[in-house]
Amino acid sequence: SDGAGSICERLKMLDLSNNMCGDAGCVSFRKILNKCTSNLVDLRFSGTCAGQIGSEAIFAALNKLVKRGCCTLEKLDLADNLFGRAKPLSLFLNSCPNLLSLNLRDCYLDDGGVGLVCRALSDNGLSALEHLDLSGNGITHAGASDIAALLETKHSLTALFIAENRLRNRGVAHIVAALPARIQELRLGYNGIGKVGALALSKVGKDLKRLKSIDLDGNNFYANDVAVLTSVFGDRLREMNDNNMTAAVLCDSVSGTEEGNSIGSTNQYAKIIHPLPENPSALVAANAYDEFSRETTGVVLKSEFLELIESMGDGFLFRNELSKELAKIKMNDDVVIDRSSFMIWYARFVGELTDDFGEDIGSFNPDKAELASETRHIIKAFNRVGCEAGCNSIEKEYFGDLLGCMGVRFREDLQHGLVQKLEKDGE
Repeated sequence: SDGAGSICERLKMLDLSNNMCGDAGCVSFRKILNKCTSNLVDLRFSGTCAGQIGSEAIFAALNKLVKRGCCTLEKLDLADNLFGRAKPLSLFLNSCPNLLSLNLRDCYLDDGGVGLVCRALSDNGLSALEHLDLSGNGITHAGASDIAALLETKHSLTALFIAENRLRNRGVAHIVAALPARIQELRLGYNGIGKVGALALSKVGKDLKRLKSIDLDGNNFYANDVAVLTSVFGDRLREMNDNNMTAAVLCDSVSGTEEGNSIGSTNQYAKIIHPLPENPSALVAANAYDEFSRETTGVVLKSEFLELIESMGDGFLFRNELSKELAKIKMNDDVVIDRSSFMIWYARFVGELTDDFGEDIGSFNPDKAELASETRHIIKAFNRVGCEAGCNSIEKEYFGDLLGCMGVRFREDLQHGLVQKLEKDGE
């Protein structure tokens, strides 16, 4: 109505957060936003339980604001929505010259989507962005590189939240090396960060003179790592109760010199091996595995296979036959490269071991923190799509949204067969 239109024209802040309105609510929200003007500077629309249709409705309205020359947003909160298709989001962000605060927590953007968002914010040279939240988006070290590139252009940033991702040591090393001097609040909890990440953080700690708060809980820090971080950050470091405190590594300095062996480390499981070849190539493979895994959680994931062999200088030898070679190596729980099997495979690959070498390779459990992180990721996806905590089933037509929330890309022509296998009573 004309009265409603008049109200919308005067709105400076529009807050429709946590209403779980779904796709239909997003379509209605578009009608409101279409009537807003350049007076609107604060938009909050998080927790909608929207799928692809609702997300597209939101961006249609936002892009209409841009076309009307009315995009003067300073604060934008779209957290806890399903924005797997990040291109419309990135195009809109490129047209927000006044943006100071952006919250995209739990939007399941993954590395590709985060890359698009970061590049859009970098290209938007007029924006003096101060607050950025990308927590819960499945970001790995690949996405961390894009975040680091953004940090090098956004020296105005004072708050950076990237908790509940999969940065691990390599990712956090990228990010802390690019942190702007103005940073005041940093959240990196639940990212699978270990000793190497702790050392990277401790080295830059003294340069972050404006830092007021840093959250690192829920990582793979040993007791001595926590002690080092506490000595560097003091009372700026928030509580560190959820870490691998029982497995201690003796360290005599921040440089990380080890005086003893780790107790209860995942590496010890990886080194419980059975009959193995005693030749130079097998030892090279063992050393490479240990060196690579030392920077992560003590194991090497299947997805890191190419990086592992490239660290040995042999990646170029069979880049085109990667899947074929990877199939020859035993995986523990389908995701972790078995150290013993990797040694045998490499010795065979370089011709120092015959194919009839007897393998009796025991399996070991991958790092519990990694499994716990994946479990939380799946539970959160079910709760998101089901729009309630403790949800253990969803209607079958929302299966695609569930995959999107989990950061999984699945061919649409194969989804029907998978749904049939999983379906029970229409759910």
